[in-house]
Amino acid sequence: MHRFRLSHIAPLVGLVCCSSNDDAAGTKPNGGESNDASSDAGNDAPVDTGTGTGNPGGKPRRVFVSSAAYSGNLGGLVGANAKCTTLASAAGLAGKWNAWLYSGTIATIPGWDQDALREWRRLDGVLVRSDVKEVIGGRLQAPISVTETGALLATDVWTGGPLNSKPVLHSCNGWTTSDAASVGSVGASDQTTSFDYSKEVPCSSEAHLYCVEE
Repeated sequence: MHRFRLSHIAPLVGLVCCSSNDDAAGTKPNGGESNDASSDAGNDAPVDTGTGTGNPGGKPRRVFVSSAAYSGNLGGLVGANAKCTTLASAAGLAGKWNAWLYSGTIATIPGWDQDALREWRRLDGVLVRSDVKEVIGGRLQAPISVTETGALLATDVWTGGPLNSKPVLHSCNGWTTSDAASVGSVGASDQTTSFDYSKEVPCSSEAHLYCVEE
């Protein structure tokens, strides 16, 4: 995996869908669906923290892993963002939410270069990252393993490749296909290092989404 420097973040701004090479040749698809394993943490409503202290970047962004799973055909980046907002709204979380994905060389999180010092927190208030350097370094402070309903979930999550490096690996043709012959990169929601990339799976498989408050 190739890491890039902080100065390389600036191009990763906006909601732009770029083409990618999703042929199965030369990849490592596991040929099966993702393994979803949720804990018995219960269905308690999420803690809507919304505020933080000692956070030079301002109000923290909240982040969750989706309780719902989807094939690689997410309707593109726009469709993936809409899925996150719909789930958040159903759980009583206001505002717009974006899926944390790569397609081509573009991330879906807007204003990334202006977000360097902003904390990200799970819905239970646990700190995920204090600044963007932690993502670039390939390690989170805590896994993004809490869903929009407040439950814990250990599962595969669509990412499109390492979220801190280039080139992007595989993104199911810009998240528009569920063809088993194409593959998409997934991460593991219960991990702090392989959260953004652990393997490739066929686009016909189902995986979850990381959703970040805009």
